[in-house]
Amino acid sequence: MGVACDVKSPVPSCPARLPPQQRTVPPVWAGQPVGELETEGAVRVCAVSRLGVGQVPRVDLVLQEGDIAYLAVAESALAALDSLLARRPGSSGH
Repeated sequence: MGVACDVKSPVPSCPARLPPQQRTVPPVWAGQPVGELETEGAVRVCAVSRLGVGQVPRVDLVLQEGDIAYLAVAESALAALDSLLARRPGSSGH
């Protein structure tokens, strides 16, 4: 069951150096759990919007194509996140 929230609003408690990031889930990530996008201390999925309904996800929430993920991402991890989303889950990218 989703939680009604306005995921379009900036997160007021986010520090200025950690603005929330928004990424649309690409087709190759459909069927993967949210936890696969997270990296301890670098990337955390704070919310997922699916069909306009926002929810705070558990790590086992299965992503769907077109979901919008709202993430807290360390500045040093932004490029790695975009690289991760651009390739098939489980591929090394090398």
